[in-house]
Amino acid sequence: MELITNKFIRQKCAYIHRNPVRAGWVNNTPDWEYSSASNYEGEYVLIEVSLLDAMYEW
Repeated sequence: MELITNKFIRQKCAYIHRNPVRAGWVNNTPDWEYSSASNYEGEYVLIEVSLLDAMYEW
């Protein structure tokens, strides 16, 4: 599957970030220790990642 558009990239990242919440492991997406969601929220991060510009184009 190709990540063709920025909208599609945002959808897939949101889906991945919400998985620990759906599983009941955390209450909020940035709370999952190994998720890049905390990087996008500007919170404490365990692992530094390269942020995607596509995530900021709303």
